[in-house]
Amino acid sequence: MKKYERIAALFLMILSVTTGQYSIFTLKLGSMQLPAAGFMPLLASAVLFVASFLWLLGALGQDPDPRPFWEARGWLKPLLAAAVVFAYAFIMDEAGYLLSTLVFMLSWQFIIEREKPVKAAIIAVVTTLAMWLLFSKLLNVQVPAGILPI
Repeated sequence: MKKYERIAALFLMILSVTTGQYSIFTLKLGSMQLPAAGFMPLLASAVLFVASFLWLLGALGQDPDPRPFWEARGWLKPLLAAAVVFAYAFIMDEAGYLLSTLVFMLSWQFIIEREKPVKAAIIAVVTTLAMWLLFSKLLNVQVPAGILPI
């Protein structure tokens, strides 16, 4: 696994350098008294670089337990999860927050978690209502109404 950790750490280090470069040259930093749009991305990219570098140092050396990155069909669950999240984002505006979140949670419970129908329905309904109350009522975030009047 160390090989894949080294690859991931190097990828994140490259990402942090490009993000830092973008924040300096495109977004501009500003000053300490009046920071501009690039200040926080630069700070985040510096933290990411240090963390990735430490991860890379920890992954150096021989791997005592070499094994493949994906077990047999291990890539299927992340692919399905990405498809469910993409579909959720795609239907959000048309279906609205409540309906799309309910469909998303049901899909996640059935497809990804393989829960039984009653348990999946309870989890989906409770989670959808809790998130709607949190965002819509407590935080006053405008959520897409869609086809359901809310």
